[in-house]
Amino acid sequence: MQLVDFGIEISCSYIGMNDEVISEAYKVGSITNAPVFLAFGAIKRTTKRTPSLSPMVVGQFVGWTMIEGDSYGVVDALMPIPVDNELGDPILYFNPGDWVECSGELTLSHKNENG
Repeated sequence: MQLVDFGIEISCSYIGMNDEVISEAYKVGSITNAPVFLAFGAIKRTTKRTPSLSPMVVGQFVGWTMIEGDSYGVVDALMPIPVDNELGDPILYFNPGDWVECSGELTLSHKNENG
């Protein structure tokens, strides 16, 4: 992930098989493309109008995408981020351009042969 330094620190947990897999996939000191998403999250409308990543992801909703069979909302914040709505309202009606606030845990997914 490339992100302009906005003075925030981003920490991610990792969903994968074991420490050996992450050590091989993400080498310390190297630049690696990685799938990042907000897991165990919730999406709600907001009156905030400033894109941010901390402490909540705030941005404009741009639509839905499928990742490995699961539906994620895509939020254009300081970087576009897919967000699940596992802890939120199961029925959401957002239009592209709606401002939303998301909570959850930034997560690195296991890289497979597709990236």
